[in-house]
Formats: sequence, structure tokens, C-alpha cells
Amino acid sequence: MPPRIASLLTWSFVIWLFRRDIQQKPNVSGALWIPFFWFFIECSRPPSHWLIMLGLPVPGGASLDDGTPVDACFQFGVLIAGLCILYKRGASFGEFIRNNVWVAIFIGYCFLAVFWSDWTYVAFKRWIKDLDLPIMAMVVLTEADPLEAATRLIKRAAYVLLPVSVLFLKYYPQWGRFYSDWGGCENCGIALGKNFLGLDCLMTGFFFVWHLTRLLKVPRDFRDKSWRSELVLCVGFLFMVGWLFNIANSRTPLVCLTVGALVMLLSGSSWVRKEMIGAYLLGGLLLVGVFQMTFDVYGGALKLLGRNPTLTGRAFEWHDLLNIDINPVTGVGFESFWMGWQKKFPKEWERELNECHNGYLETYMTLGAVGVALLLAMLLAAYRNVCAELVRNVEWGRFRVGFFFAVVLYDWTESGFRGIDPIMQMFYIIALNSPKLQLDVAKSIAEAPVADLTPELANTATPP
Repeated sequence: MPPRIASLLTWSFVIWLFRRDIQQKPNVSGALWIPFFWFFIECSRPPSHWLIMLGLPVPGGASLDDGTPVDACFQFGVLIAGLCILYKRGASFGEFIRNNVWVAIFIGYCFLAVFWSDWTYVAFKRWIKDLDLPIMAMVVLTEADPLEAATRLIKRAAYVLLPVSVLFLKYYPQWGRFYSDWGGCENCGIALGKNFLGLDCLMTGFFFVWHLTRLLKVPRDFRDKSWRSELVLCVGFLFMVGWLFNIANSRTPLVCLTVGALVMLLSGSSWVRKEMIGAYLLGGLLLVGVFQMTFDVYGGALKLLGRNPTLTGRAFEWHDLLNIDINPVTGVGFESFWMGWQKKFPKEWERELNECHNGYLETYMTLGAVGVALLLAMLLAAYRNVCAELVRNVEWGRFRVGFFFAVVLYDWTESGFRGIDPIMQMFYIIALNSPKLQLDVAKSIAEAPVADLTPELANTATPP
């Protein structure tokens, strides 16, 4: 098929999906488009890259420290727009802090870490930029229906990310592939690298697995034309995710998707006591430890995935990073390690790295042991929030629990906790404790299963 025809068909399909989405009249406001555009950009490419692809000039230069003026203006504009939306809605930041103490403390400590960085001004700008993540999450969670808002956000992003990635890989290789010193020619689709494409597949794939299980729970009397249409789209997008995973050859997101989906399915099972989820976790960790000591499950899993015990050299990188002389208590400063400290790496490294490939180690290098402790406290608080959601609402609770485990596992071999990262946007959405969300969920516990789905299915509450 000629590329122009393929492009026309792809964008026509995307437009049809958005038209269908708007016609369903979901219970969300127009303000949700701000988080959507922000999430889409972070999952794909910066605005400056899109302008270059379209053949448009990009004013100003680019640097590792500052990026481009176009990208900076976009990020600052999103921050201002988010704050204006929250102000108009009467959102209370004091209430946010009271309900998310450890998140607020971690963000506050990151601000303090700006002042012991060797690049204070750049670190401060990066801290301001990172505020987009909790602000956009608050915009989603302060919608009239936060659950529907989160659902629509991910669906709308998937409507573009997945079809356009397929289009780029099959018909526009100059955009869908690139060469890197790390792995040669990489298939990146709409993203900036194969790992980022894998991350897109992790987030959208997890959502569609969750959404598919909800669709299959709808009683037969309510399964009409709209239900069948939603089911076909869900299965179709899962096929896209599978194809993209195969061509991207990104193993970490695939493993995280598998683990997260299993946790999501198990935590939603009727035979699982929701209030005992912590005991189940402890028992599972002990069981994994026994199997590891007996059968070396970790090594076997790596061989099954086609990876060596060094995780493609990551183990050597971690060893060298831990041997660099930094302040072990406070680190080198917020987002400052890769602005000069990497020069202390051994000479045998053949390429210039820009991440630790481990979110916990990345936090240690920049924020020290104090930062790691606060990160773990934030994760523990988030875990308590997502487990409590299982008692209030099983469907949304199992989504949050499953994705929480995917995030924790993902950061073992990738630096998801560092700076602006799409998975951190999703983490804030599932981790933040919203009183409005709790109230809305409490009101919906007794509703029919169909009403828990998207509006087009909720409208079928009367059987034919």
C-alpha cells in the first residue's frame, strides 16, 4: 500500500475514534483535553520534534540542559493552564497536602535538593517542569467523574499512539526507526526510542486488558451493538500492542505488563479477601524468595526473555555508579547527576549515558539516602491508598493495584522516577488520595456493573 494511502486511512481511523468518543458524551469537561495533550506529548515526542517532522522552523537552539524554547514554552503553558483550571474549580492545595503528605514531602525535598546542585538554575527549572505531573493528575482527579476522566485520558491517548506507531513503522521508517549506539537500529514508532515505545504499550496494554475484563463482566442481556463495538475495538488495540511489543523487542515493559495484569486479575477475584491484600503480598514475596533460592527463578526468567544476567550491561553500570564518590546522604542535587558527574565513569565505557536504568539508583545519585527513604515512604503511602480502593471499588481498585506493581517493577531496570516520564504521570493518577474520588466511588458501589463502564454502555441499562 502506498504510504499516502496508509496515512490517509490511519488518520481517518483516528478521527473516527475521536468523533465516536465525543458522540458518546462522556461525563468529562473540556478541560480534560489539557492533560490529554500533555500526556500525548510525553508519550510521543516533544513539540519541537513534531515541528521539524512537519518541515516547520524551530526557533532557538537546543541543549541538554535547557532543551528548546518551544518545548519549554509548552511545558510552562501546561503548568499555567493546569493551575488556572484548579483555581477555577476551587481546588485546595492545603487539602491536597493533607491527603497526600508523603507525596508533598517528597516534592518539597526535591525542591530543597535544588540548592545543593552545582547547576542550581537548571535544576530549579527542571523542578518547575516536573510540577506538571501532579498538577495534571489533580486536573484529572478533580473532574466531576474522576474514574471516567482517567479512563478517557488513556483511551484518547491510545487512539493516536498505537495506530500512528504502526503507520510510522510500516510506511515511514525515517520517523519510526532510528540508529543508536546502544542497540543499533531501533524500532521506536511514535516515541523517541524502543523503550519508550514499550512503555506506551505497557500503559495502553494494561488499560485495555483491564477494560476487556470489565466488558466481559457485562450481563448478556445488556450486550448490544455498542457493547460489541467496544469489544472489537478493545481486542483490536490489544493486537496492536502485541505487534508493537514484538517489533520493539522491549522486554522490561512486557514483563511489567504481564506482572501488573496478573496482579490486577488476582486482586479482583471473588475468592480474594480485599482487606488481606497486604498479607497476600507478604506471602507472595516469601514464596518468590524460596523459589529463587531453590531454583534460581530470576536467572531462568532472564534466559527465557533472551537477556543475560547483566541485564544488557546494566549490572556493570550500576556497579560503576555506586563506586562514584558522591554525598551518600543528600546526593548531588535534584536532576543534576547527568550534567557533569557522569564524567567520573571509567574510561572503558564506549558511549555517553544519560540515565541509571534504575529509578531507585537514580534517586540515590541525585537525592541521596534521604531521597530514597522518602521515595519508599511515598510508595508505601501509595500502596495503602490503592489497597484501600479495593474495598471501596473493586474495579478501579484492581486497576490501581495492578499498575502500582507494574510501576515498582518497571523502575528496577528503567529510570521512571526521574523527571518527566509518562509512567510517573500514571503513577500520580493512581497514587494520589482524592477525597472527591472516594466520595464518588462510595456512591457508585451499589450501582449495576454496566454503570461502572463507559457512558455508551451505561446507557444500555434497560435490557432490549
